Amino acid sequence: MSVAEARSRFTDVLDVLDVLDVLNDAATRGRITRVTNRGRKIAAVASMHVAESTERAQDEH
Repeated sequence: MSVAEARSRFTDVLDVLDVLDVLNDAATRGRITRVTNRGRKIAAVASMHVAESTERAQDEH
């Protein structure tokens, strides 16, 4: 395996670990992580509690 390939694979693993950290923070700490595209908020990662509360509020309107 070349250094370039190893670096690429290591970066891929780190990316997955970053995603897992975001999901864990949402589930255990209630943290909301916003996803942006060119500085514009396009989505969010939140706990199921937050998502279900939002859905209930939308259903009431």
